[in-house]
Amino acid sequence: MESYLVGEDLWDVVDGNNTTSPINESGNVNAFKRWKQLNAKAEFVLKQSISHSFFDHIMWCKSPRNLADS
Repeated sequence: MESYLVGEDLWDVVDGNNTTSPINESGNVNAFKRWKQLNAKAEFVLKQSISHSFFDHIMWCKSPRNLADS
């Protein structure tokens, strides 16, 4: 899984330097939007790779980082 996330440039939102969102303010609109998109993509990939029996355990996680820690 790590290899895929690295290859898709999503690893930093899971376990790198980009695990928290930038402040959503006028000077950071593009950075916030880009982080939010990467975060959603990583979360989708992680959730799709998890078995249905484990999904109930992680469905309330708020970020890919939380998913990785579960």
